[in-house]
Amino acid sequence: LSIARRSNMSDLNWNHASSYEVLITVQIEYEDLPGWNVDISKIRTYKDLPSAAKEYVERVENLVGIPVRFIGVGPGRDAMIIKE
Repeated sequence: LSIARRSNMSDLNWNHASSYEVLITVQIEYEDLPGWNVDISKIRTYKDLPSAAKEYVERVENLVGIPVRFIGVGPGRDAMIIKE
């Protein structure tokens, strides 16, 4: 999970960091979280997710400061969990 972006450029504007010269100065800080080795594509309720998947969602919520409402669990339009 990417948790931070750092650059030695003092005037770096993250909303406009699209040039090669800017992007090559960026270092990404990652946080390793446990994974899960089960198929979650048929799961439709948050409580049925593996505990590691719930921990991942909760860590994202903590990092961004807002609740996650929708969780995609597969490629189909119906492969969605609505977190209450």
